[in-house]
Amino acid sequence: MTSVEAAAVPAMGAPRGLVAVVVAAAACGPPSAGERGEPPPAPAEVFVDSAETRRGVPSVRDHAVVALDGGDRQCTGVLVAEDLVLTARHCLAEAERTVSCPAAERQIHRAVSAGGVRVFAGYDLGSARLLGLGAAIVAPAVDVLCDHDIAFLVLDRAAEGVEPLPVENQGIARGDFVRLLGFGRPEGQGGRAIRLEREHVRVRVTQGQEFIVGAPSCDGDSGGPALSERTGGVVGILSRGTRGCAEGSAENVYTRADAFLALQAEAEREALRLRADRGELRPPRKAPPKPRPTTSVGAPCTAGDECPTLVCLTQGPRSYCSRRCGPGDRCPAGYRCRETAPGEAVCVARES
Repeated sequence: MTSVEAAAVPAMGAPRGLVAVVVAAAACGPPSAGERGEPPPAPAEVFVDSAETRRGVPSVRDHAVVALDGGDRQCTGVLVAEDLVLTARHCLAEAERTVSCPAAERQIHRAVSAGGVRVFAGYDLGSARLLGLGAAIVAPAVDVLCDHDIAFLVLDRAAEGVEPLPVENQGIARGDFVRLLGFGRPEGQGGRAIRLEREHVRVRVTQGQEFIVGAPSCDGDSGGPALSERTGGVVGILSRGTRGCAEGSAENVYTRADAFLALQAEAEREALRLRADRGELRPPRKAPPKPRPTTSVGAPCTAGDECPTLVCLTQGPRSYCSRRCGPGDRCPAGYRCRETAPGEAVCVARES
Protein backbone atom coordinates (compact mmCIF):
# COMPACT_ATOMS: atom_id res chain seq x y z
CA MET A 1 0.00 0.00 0.00
CA THR A 2 1.30 3.45 -0.88
CA SER A 3 0.29 6.83 0.49
CA VAL A 4 0.89 9.84 -1.74
CA GLU A 5 -0.25 13.43 -2.13
CA ALA A 6 -2.87 14.37 -4.69
CA ALA A 7 -1.21 17.78 -5.04
CA ALA A 8 2.55 18.26 -4.95
CA VAL A 9 4.55 20.95 -3.15
CA PRO A 10 6.77 23.71 -4.65
CA ALA A 11 10.01 22.87 -6.41
CA MET A 12 13.53 23.35 -5.14
CA GLY A 13 16.75 24.23 -6.90
CA ALA A 14 18.65 21.82 -9.13
CA PRO A 15 22.24 20.68 -8.65
CA ARG A 16 24.32 20.47 -11.81
CA GLY A 17 27.39 18.52 -12.76
CA LEU A 18 29.93 19.45 -15.43
CA VAL A 19 31.77 16.70 -17.27
CA ALA A 20 34.38 16.98 -20.03
CA VAL A 21 34.77 14.05 -22.39
CA VAL A 22 36.33 13.24 -25.73
CA VAL A 23 34.18 11.78 -28.47
CA ALA A 24 35.87 9.83 -31.24
CA ALA A 25 34.70 10.41 -34.76
CA ALA A 26 32.67 7.50 -36.14
CA ALA A 27 33.82 5.77 -39.32
CA CYS A 28 31.05 5.43 -41.85
CA GLY A 29 30.28 6.70 -45.32
CA PRO A 30 33.31 8.02 -47.31
CA PRO A 31 36.84 6.74 -46.54
CA SER A 32 38.35 8.22 -43.40
CA ALA A 33 41.44 10.40 -43.32
CA GLY A 34 43.44 7.39 -42.10
CA GLU A 35 42.24 5.27 -45.01
CA ARG A 36 43.33 8.02 -47.40
CA GLY A 37 46.78 8.07 -45.81
CA GLU A 38 46.14 11.39 -44.06
CA PRO A 39 46.46 12.08 -40.32
CA PRO A 40 43.07 11.46 -38.62
CA PRO A 41 41.21 14.57 -37.38
CA ALA A 42 41.42 15.41 -33.70
CA PRO A 43 38.51 14.01 -31.68
CA ALA A 44 35.79 16.48 -30.73
CA GLU A 45 35.86 17.65 -27.13
CA VAL A 46 32.47 17.62 -25.47
CA PHE A 47 31.33 19.23 -22.21
CA VAL A 48 28.12 18.06 -20.57
CA ASP A 49 26.18 20.17 -18.08
CA SER A 50 23.29 18.35 -16.41
CA ALA A 51 20.58 19.31 -13.93
CA GLU A 52 19.55 16.22 -12.03
CA THR A 53 16.37 17.03 -10.10
CA ARG A 54 14.14 19.72 -11.55
CA ARG A 55 10.47 19.75 -12.46
CA GLY A 56 11.07 21.25 -15.89
CA VAL A 57 11.59 24.40 -17.92
CA PRO A 58 9.07 26.92 -19.32
CA SER A 59 7.16 25.63 -22.34
CA VAL A 60 5.93 28.03 -25.01
CA ARG A 61 4.96 25.42 -27.62
CA ASP A 62 2.22 23.32 -26.00
CA HIS A 63 -0.82 25.57 -26.38
CA ALA A 64 -3.37 22.78 -25.81
CA VAL A 65 -2.10 22.40 -22.23
CA VAL A 66 -4.34 24.75 -20.24
CA ALA A 67 -4.77 25.99 -16.70
CA LEU A 68 -7.91 25.34 -14.62
CA ASP A 69 -8.88 27.86 -11.97
CA GLY A 70 -11.59 26.76 -9.57
CA GLY A 71 -11.16 29.57 -7.07
CA ASP A 72 -9.60 27.72 -4.13
CA ARG A 73 -7.89 25.17 -6.39
CA GLN A 74 -5.68 25.44 -9.45
CA CYS A 75 -4.87 22.55 -11.77
CA THR A 76 -3.78 21.71 -15.28
CA GLY A 77 -5.70 20.12 -18.14
CA VAL A 78 -5.34 19.45 -21.84
CA LEU A 79 -7.76 20.39 -24.59
CA VAL A 80 -8.67 17.19 -26.46
CA ALA A 81 -11.52 18.71 -28.50
CA GLU A 82 -12.63 22.25 -29.21
CA ASP A 83 -14.84 22.33 -26.11
CA LEU A 84 -13.51 19.40 -24.05
CA VAL A 85 -10.74 19.46 -21.43
CA LEU A 86 -9.20 16.30 -19.98
CA THR A 87 -7.90 16.61 -16.41
CA ALA A 88 -7.67 14.81 -13.07
CA ARG A 89 -10.95 14.04 -11.33
CA HIS A 90 -9.73 15.37 -7.98
CA CYS A 91 -9.38 18.78 -9.69
CA LEU A 92 -13.17 18.79 -10.27
CA ALA A 93 -14.34 17.28 -7.00
CA GLU A 94 -14.14 17.61 -3.25
CA ALA A 95 -11.82 14.71 -2.55
CA GLU A 96 -9.38 13.38 0.02
CA ARG A 97 -6.03 15.12 -0.22
CA THR A 98 -4.00 12.08 0.80
CA VAL A 99 -4.73 9.07 -1.40
CA SER A 100 -3.79 5.52 -0.43
CA CYS A 101 -4.10 2.76 -3.00
CA PRO A 102 -5.78 0.36 -3.15
CA ALA A 103 -8.62 2.39 -1.69
CA ALA A 104 -9.99 1.28 1.69
CA GLU A 105 -12.81 3.84 1.69
CA ARG A 106 -14.42 6.47 -0.49
CA GLN A 107 -12.04 9.18 -1.69
CA ILE A 108 -14.50 11.46 -3.50
CA HIS A 109 -17.26 13.30 -1.65
CA ARG A 110 -18.94 15.40 -4.32
CA ALA A 111 -18.28 17.15 -7.61
CA VAL A 112 -17.66 20.88 -7.71
CA SER A 113 -19.90 23.21 -9.71
CA ALA A 114 -18.76 23.06 -13.33
CA GLY A 115 -19.65 26.73 -13.83
CA GLY A 116 -17.15 27.74 -11.17
CA VAL A 117 -14.19 26.40 -13.15
CA ARG A 118 -12.46 28.76 -15.56
CA VAL A 119 -10.06 27.55 -18.26
CA PHE A 120 -7.14 29.67 -19.42
CA ALA A 121 -4.70 29.38 -22.31
CA GLY A 122 -1.22 30.84 -22.29
CA TYR A 123 2.30 30.34 -21.04
CA ASP A 124 1.81 32.30 -17.80
CA LEU A 125 -1.45 32.12 -15.84
CA GLY A 126 -0.99 35.76 -14.83
CA SER A 127 -1.30 36.90 -18.46
CA ALA A 128 -3.30 33.98 -19.91
CA ARG A 129 -6.57 34.52 -21.75
CA LEU A 130 -9.89 32.99 -20.78
CA LEU A 131 -10.89 30.13 -23.09
CA GLY A 132 -14.21 29.36 -21.45
CA LEU A 133 -16.13 28.25 -18.38
CA GLY A 134 -17.14 24.77 -17.36
CA ALA A 135 -20.58 23.65 -18.48
CA ALA A 136 -20.60 20.01 -17.36
CA ILE A 137 -18.35 17.40 -15.74
CA VAL A 138 -18.17 13.82 -16.99
CA ALA A 139 -16.36 11.44 -14.62
CA PRO A 140 -16.20 7.71 -13.81
CA ALA A 141 -19.15 6.36 -11.81
CA VAL A 142 -17.05 5.41 -8.77
CA ASP A 143 -16.17 7.21 -5.53
CA VAL A 144 -12.42 6.44 -5.50
CA LEU A 145 -9.43 8.04 -7.21
CA CYS A 146 -7.22 4.95 -7.43
CA ASP A 147 -7.19 3.85 -11.10
CA HIS A 148 -9.97 6.41 -11.82
CA ASP A 149 -8.49 9.88 -11.25
CA ILE A 150 -9.59 11.28 -14.58
CA ALA A 151 -12.48 13.46 -15.79
CA PHE A 152 -13.65 15.63 -18.67
CA LEU A 153 -14.76 19.24 -18.33
CA VAL A 154 -17.17 20.29 -21.08
CA LEU A 155 -16.77 24.00 -21.88
CA ASP A 156 -19.54 26.50 -22.49
CA ARG A 157 -18.02 27.47 -25.83
CA ALA A 158 -15.51 26.34 -28.42
CA ALA A 159 -11.94 27.27 -27.56
CA GLU A 160 -10.65 29.78 -30.07
CA GLY A 161 -7.14 29.71 -31.47
CA VAL A 162 -6.00 26.48 -29.77
CA GLU A 163 -5.43 23.19 -31.60
CA PRO A 164 -6.52 20.22 -29.44
CA LEU A 165 -4.32 17.19 -28.86
CA PRO A 166 -5.66 13.69 -29.55
CA VAL A 167 -5.86 10.95 -26.91
CA GLU A 168 -3.84 7.87 -27.83
CA ASN A 169 -5.96 4.74 -28.21
CA GLN A 170 -3.02 2.49 -27.38
CA GLY A 171 -1.64 2.10 -23.90
CA ILE A 172 1.75 2.99 -22.51
CA ALA A 173 4.35 0.35 -21.65
CA ARG A 174 7.17 0.12 -19.17
CA GLY A 175 10.30 1.60 -20.70
CA ASP A 176 8.41 4.00 -22.98
CA PHE A 177 9.31 7.70 -22.86
CA VAL A 178 6.94 10.61 -22.28
CA ARG A 179 6.90 14.41 -22.08
CA LEU A 180 5.30 15.84 -18.93
CA LEU A 181 3.56 19.23 -18.75
CA GLY A 182 1.81 21.25 -16.10
CA PHE A 183 1.13 24.70 -14.66
CA GLY A 184 3.21 24.16 -11.52
CA ARG A 185 4.60 26.87 -9.30
CA PRO A 186 8.40 26.42 -9.25
CA GLU A 187 10.59 28.11 -6.69
CA GLY A 188 11.85 31.51 -7.74
CA GLN A 189 8.79 32.43 -9.83
CA GLY A 190 7.06 34.42 -7.10
CA GLY A 191 4.23 31.91 -6.83
CA ARG A 192 3.26 32.39 -10.49
CA ALA A 193 1.80 29.41 -12.30
CA ILE A 194 3.70 28.91 -15.54
CA ARG A 195 3.56 26.06 -18.03
CA LEU A 196 6.54 23.76 -17.52
CA GLU A 197 7.72 20.76 -19.49
CA ARG A 198 10.02 17.82 -18.83
CA GLU A 199 11.17 15.70 -21.76
CA HIS A 200 12.37 12.11 -22.18
CA VAL A 201 11.02 10.70 -18.93
CA ARG A 202 10.97 6.92 -18.79
CA VAL A 203 7.89 4.99 -17.62
CA ARG A 204 9.02 2.90 -14.66
CA VAL A 205 5.91 0.88 -13.85
CA THR A 206 2.53 0.13 -15.41
CA GLN A 207 -0.16 -1.27 -13.15
CA GLY A 208 -3.90 -1.47 -13.69
CA GLN A 209 -5.11 1.79 -15.20
CA GLU A 210 -2.10 3.78 -14.03
CA PHE A 211 1.61 4.18 -14.74
CA ILE A 212 4.48 5.64 -12.73
CA VAL A 213 7.34 7.89 -13.80
CA GLY A 214 10.41 8.97 -11.88
CA ALA A 215 9.95 12.73 -12.08
CA PRO A 216 8.86 15.42 -9.63
CA SER A 217 5.81 17.70 -9.87
CA CYS A 218 4.79 20.97 -8.26
CA ASP A 219 1.63 22.49 -6.83
CA GLY A 220 -0.74 23.06 -9.75
CA ASP A 221 0.58 20.25 -11.97
CA SER A 222 -2.31 17.92 -11.07
CA GLY A 223 -4.28 17.02 -14.19
CA GLY A 224 -1.36 17.76 -16.47
CA PRO A 225 -0.82 15.46 -19.45
CA ALA A 226 1.89 12.95 -20.26
CA LEU A 227 2.50 12.97 -24.01
CA SER A 228 3.93 10.04 -25.92
CA GLU A 229 7.43 10.85 -27.09
CA ARG A 230 6.82 8.57 -30.06
CA THR A 231 3.49 9.99 -31.29
CA GLY A 232 2.88 13.26 -29.42
CA GLY A 233 -0.59 12.13 -28.28
CA VAL A 234 -1.99 12.18 -24.72
CA VAL A 235 -1.28 8.93 -22.86
CA GLY A 236 -1.85 9.93 -19.22
CA ILE A 237 -3.10 12.50 -16.70
CA LEU A 238 -1.20 13.34 -13.50
CA SER A 239 -3.04 11.96 -10.49
CA ARG A 240 -0.70 12.14 -7.51
CA GLY A 241 2.93 12.20 -6.46
CA THR A 242 5.33 11.85 -3.58
CA ARG A 243 6.15 14.86 -1.43
CA GLY A 244 8.94 17.14 -2.63
CA CYS A 245 8.63 18.24 -6.25
CA ALA A 246 12.41 18.46 -6.73
CA GLU A 247 13.49 15.33 -4.92
CA GLY A 248 15.59 12.93 -6.95
CA SER A 249 13.58 9.96 -5.67
CA ALA A 250 10.20 11.54 -6.47
CA GLU A 251 7.61 9.46 -8.33
CA ASN A 252 4.37 10.54 -9.96
CA VAL A 253 1.35 8.43 -10.78
CA TYR A 254 -0.55 9.02 -14.03
CA THR A 255 -3.99 7.69 -14.96
CA ARG A 256 -3.93 6.03 -18.38
CA ALA A 257 -5.98 8.00 -20.89
CA ASP A 258 -6.54 5.04 -23.22
CA ALA A 259 -8.40 3.19 -20.44
CA PHE A 260 -11.18 5.80 -20.55
CA LEU A 261 -12.01 6.12 -24.24
CA ALA A 262 -15.62 5.17 -23.50
CA LEU A 263 -15.79 8.01 -20.95
CA GLN A 264 -14.44 10.38 -23.59
CA ALA A 265 -17.17 9.28 -25.99
CA GLU A 266 -19.74 10.01 -23.27
CA ALA A 267 -18.22 13.46 -22.75
CA GLU A 268 -18.34 14.16 -26.47
CA ARG A 269 -22.04 13.28 -26.54
CA GLU A 270 -22.65 15.62 -23.61
CA ALA A 271 -20.80 18.41 -25.40
CA LEU A 272 -22.93 17.82 -28.51
CA ARG A 273 -26.12 17.98 -26.43
CA LEU A 274 -25.11 21.23 -24.78
CA ARG A 275 -24.24 22.80 -28.13
CA ALA A 276 -27.68 21.85 -29.42
CA ASP A 277 -29.27 23.39 -26.31
CA ARG A 278 -27.45 26.64 -27.10
CA GLY A 279 -28.73 26.51 -30.66
CA GLU A 280 -25.29 26.02 -32.14
CA LEU A 281 -25.79 24.24 -35.46
CA ARG A 282 -22.34 23.51 -36.79
CA PRO A 283 -20.83 20.72 -38.88
CA PRO A 284 -19.54 17.72 -36.93
CA ARG A 285 -16.23 18.39 -35.25
CA LYS A 286 -13.14 17.07 -36.89
CA ALA A 287 -10.86 14.89 -34.82
CA PRO A 288 -7.68 16.67 -33.69
CA PRO A 289 -4.93 16.25 -36.27
CA LYS A 290 -2.22 13.76 -35.50
CA PRO A 291 0.54 15.72 -33.76
CA ARG A 292 4.16 15.59 -34.75
CA PRO A 293 6.47 14.33 -32.02
CA THR A 294 8.74 17.12 -30.86
CA THR A 295 12.11 17.19 -29.16
CA SER A 296 14.30 19.91 -27.71
CA VAL A 297 17.49 18.07 -28.70
CA GLY A 298 19.52 20.54 -30.75
CA ALA A 299 17.98 23.68 -29.22
CA PRO A 300 20.55 26.26 -28.07
CA CYS A 301 21.41 26.36 -24.35
CA THR A 302 24.05 27.46 -21.88
CA ALA A 303 23.22 25.11 -18.97
CA GLY A 304 21.32 21.88 -18.31
CA ASP A 305 18.53 23.59 -16.38
CA GLU A 306 17.55 25.44 -19.57
CA CYS A 307 16.67 22.18 -21.35
CA PRO A 308 13.51 20.04 -20.90
CA THR A 309 15.88 17.07 -21.03
CA LEU A 310 18.04 18.61 -18.26
CA VAL A 311 21.18 18.08 -20.38
CA CYS A 312 23.13 20.82 -22.19
CA LEU A 313 26.11 19.75 -24.31
CA THR A 314 28.94 21.90 -25.66
CA GLN A 315 30.56 20.47 -28.75
CA GLY A 316 33.27 22.73 -30.15
CA PRO A 317 31.77 26.21 -30.69
CA ARG A 318 28.19 24.98 -30.35
CA SER A 319 26.10 24.43 -27.19
CA TYR A 320 22.78 22.63 -27.51
CA CYS A 321 20.25 20.57 -25.57
CA SER A 322 21.00 16.87 -25.57
CA ARG A 323 19.63 13.91 -23.63
CA ARG A 324 20.75 10.65 -22.15
CA CYS A 325 20.64 7.51 -24.27
CA GLY A 326 21.57 3.86 -24.22
CA PRO A 327 20.54 0.37 -25.38
CA GLY A 328 16.97 0.52 -26.62
CA ASP A 329 16.98 4.31 -26.26
CA ARG A 330 18.05 5.68 -29.62
CA CYS A 331 18.95 9.28 -30.30
CA PRO A 332 16.98 11.48 -32.72
CA ALA A 333 18.04 11.61 -36.37
CA GLY A 334 21.35 13.37 -36.81
CA TYR A 335 22.67 12.39 -33.37
CA ARG A 336 24.68 9.45 -32.02
CA CYS A 337 24.78 7.97 -28.55
CA ARG A 338 28.23 8.42 -27.03
CA GLU A 339 29.57 7.52 -23.59
CA THR A 340 30.58 10.58 -21.57
CA ALA A 341 31.35 8.87 -18.26
CA PRO A 342 31.22 5.31 -16.96
CA GLY A 343 27.59 4.28 -17.24
CA GLU A 344 26.56 7.65 -18.75
CA ALA A 345 25.92 8.43 -22.41
CA VAL A 346 24.32 11.37 -24.24
CA CYS A 347 23.21 12.18 -27.77
CA VAL A 348 25.99 13.96 -29.69
CA ALA A 349 25.53 15.59 -33.09
CA ARG A 350 27.08 13.75 -35.99
CA GLU A 351 30.05 15.69 -37.28
CA SER A 352 30.30 16.30 -40.99
